[in-house]
Amino acid sequence: MSKMATIRCNYVPAHANRMLFRTNKIIVLRRAYKGKPMTVALGFRCEDGIVLCADTQITKEGALKYYQKKTFLVEGSDRWSVGFTYSGNPDVMDLVIEKMRERFLPDGIEVYDEKGERNIYLEPTIGVVREIVEEVLIQVSKKHKKEMDSLEMLCAVSIAGKALEMFRTKRTLVAEAQWECLGIGDSPLIRYLAEVFNWPHMSTKQALLLAVYMVQQAKKYVDGCGGDTDAIIFDRKGSGEKITRERIKYFEQYLESTMVEASSLFAAGIKTELSATETELLLTAICRRFKNLKTGFA
Repeated sequence: MSKMATIRCNYVPAHANRMLFRTNKIIVLRRAYKGKPMTVALGFRCEDGIVLCADTQITKEGALKYYQKKTFLVEGSDRWSVGFTYSGNPDVMDLVIEKMRERFLPDGIEVYDEKGERNIYLEPTIGVVREIVEEVLIQVSKKHKKEMDSLEMLCAVSIAGKALEMFRTKRTLVAEAQWECLGIGDSPLIRYLAEVFNWPHMSTKQALLLAVYMVQQAKKYVDGCGGDTDAIIFDRKGSGEKITRERIKYFEQYLESTMVEASSLFAAGIKTELSATETELLLTAICRRFKNLKTGFA
């Protein structure tokens, strides 16, 4: 049995509908995954960092759904970190992340040259990270080609003192990216919101709020997206920070209130029958409420 065809299983998610074959205490996982990717996953590359954000709903054939995270933080030393989000087969992504963690280790990053010789980097470069991502995708694809057809990923890389980078993958292809949306959430609604909010001229703090809002709207209006929202911010110092779900829920409430006032402003704009005095009073009330919102934002 090929080494790449096996999973060293000390963890098998309870939700999965699988067939398990035991051979010398090795569990081989096989699972069919059909249908379109039912996900919204976003990535924004900003001047001061990168934001990854996604919903948590997994939808299987037969309309069965459950919830699990779609963002992953692989922490190296205190000088570098790598993160992922994805759309596609969740079991294949688990396998990909397992193999990524085997390669991205705090005490050394494994890279194999053309002769198959193993090299250890104490700190990666952007090129080394890209090479590892490509190698892992090719490795998994050799035994799980059909399942890999639906897999798309965003990979964020932060290395202290070096350039930030974000990659988008499709099957085994890896390309640089600026801002991306994966899955069924990649809709005209999402593209419209990104344009309206003036991407890319924003910081990671602004991009985080935009990403949370975009996922929030996709969960409301795009079938197959749902659950909690997860997000990770990467700065230029090589660190990645997981945003708590409690914090994200607070952002969602704030953004909903903000959009109520934005709708009021738009409504005022189309009420052309209002006098100048009435318009002034209406705009003053909207500005006062909006100022209170901003003042209370923490």
